[in-house]
Amino acid sequence: SGAVPPHLREKLKEKEAAFMTLHRSRMDLEEAIQESEELVRKQRAAFAAVAQELSRGRERLVKEESLAAAALQAELAREGQKLHARRQILEKLQSRLVELRTEEKRSRIRS
Repeated sequence: SGAVPPHLREKLKEKEAAFMTLHRSRMDLEEAIQESEELVRKQRAAFAAVAQELSRGRERLVKEESLAAAALQAELAREGQKLHARRQILEKLQSRLVELRTEEKRSRIRS
C-alpha cells in the first residue's frame, strides 16, 4: 500500500513547521495591526476632544472679552456723564464768579 517514504515525511514536517511559523507571524502581524488601529482611533478621539475643548475655550474667551468690553463701555459712559455734570457745575461757578466780581467792582465804584 502507500506508505510515505521517510525523506518525504521529513520534508512534509519541515513544510508544516514553516507553515506554522508563517501562520504565527501572520497572526502576530494582524494583532499588531489591530492594536495600531485601536491606538489611532484613541488618538483621533483624544484629538477631537482637545479640539472641542479649545473651541469651547475660545468661545469662553470671546464671551468674556465681549462682557469686559461692554462693562468698560458702560464705565466710560458713566465717567463721561460725571465729567459733563462737573463741567456744567464749573461753568455755573465761573459764571457766578464773574457776577460776583462785577458786583464787587460796582460796589467799589459806588463807594
